[in-house]
Amino acid sequence: MATPLPGVKPGQILVLAAGEGCLYGEVVDLVPQRQRVWLRTLLLTLANPLDPDRPSLYLLQEDSHLLWPLALFQPALDTDLLPLLPHLIQTQRTPLTPEAAQAFRQFIAQVWHHNPSAFQS
Repeated sequence: MATPLPGVKPGQILVLAAGEGCLYGEVVDLVPQRQRVWLRTLLLTLANPLDPDRPSLYLLQEDSHLLWPLALFQPALDTDLLPLLPHLIQTQRTPLTPEAAQAFRQFIAQVWHHNPSAFQS
């Protein structure tokens, strides 16, 4: 597990990379005493076995927020985030689809499974 990120601020976009997926979210607030981040989920990208150059993209703006260990996240790089911005900047929010909800639940379960010590405390 990495050390907590210095200088993380509300409004910043973080990414959690696990397996073949990346979860992007916006920092709402920090809980420094517990080294946790309150994160508003934005989108999830997963590798697409049918087209490796175009990952599957799931909009999660209407899904749950997370209160998770800060050490699991990294700052999102501009080069990774810029191609995703058109999906996030829409006049109408896309309702959460059943496929997106399922992909999100599976990703969360995978992170829990592979990082049990991060969630103890």
